[in-house]
Amino acid sequence: MKREIGKEWRDADLTHLSVSQLNRTTAYWIYAYLYLRDDRKNITVGENAAVGTSVHNGTQAIVCHGLDITDQILAAQIAFDFHDANQDQAKREKYRDCIPDMIRNAVIY
Repeated sequence: MKREIGKEWRDADLTHLSVSQLNRTTAYWIYAYLYLRDDRKNITVGENAAVGTSVHNGTQAIVCHGLDITDQILAAQIAFDFHDANQDQAKREKYRDCIPDMIRNAVIY
């Protein structure tokens, strides 16, 4: 069940909470998500975040929406290929090859 985010969060232009946000110290969270909120949209993330996003979206499509695992693995790899992250070519190639197993592990286990 999806819950609505509170008014206080909406007033601060926050649309969601994620596990990565909640793993931050309070001081870092305030700095990153409140003070830098407008600039955060312009920050290019690395391959770690890009693969996490691709695997999350693929897994969610399978588990929550019943879509085909093979199709979603391919979609996740394509999304990763076109993600702005481009800091480490070796990591990019390795992570792309890991996407199928990462999604299978998330869905099956």
